[in-house]
Amino acid sequence: MAAFAARRAEVLETTAPYRLTATIMAAQSPAVAEGLRAAARLRRAEVAAAFAPELDPLAAKARGELLDVLDAAASGRTWDGMREDTQLAPRAAQARMASMLGALLDAALR
Repeated sequence: MAAFAARRAEVLETTAPYRLTATIMAAQSPAVAEGLRAAARLRRAEVAAAFAPELDPLAAKARGELLDVLDAAASGRTWDGMREDTQLAPRAAQARMASMLGALLDAALR
């Protein structure tokens, strides 16, 4: 979890200005909007791969629901909220992401 959060935090922190620009442009550009959707699918696949040992044994519905919340916890929107709205430093936001992921896994796997 910590390793995943560290890698994801680095990517999200580095790409924040580009994500913001692309989000603004997506309203006027179907190509940019599709690029954002493709990036979201890629990020979701990374979450699925990282947590495959926890996800794989679950029934399809439970697996999909857990993947949804893990993906949301590790998303750029969540990261940006922690960094901008909550004013967390990158290290603190990374620690919160790891905590969220852990709490979601613990709750789902009980």
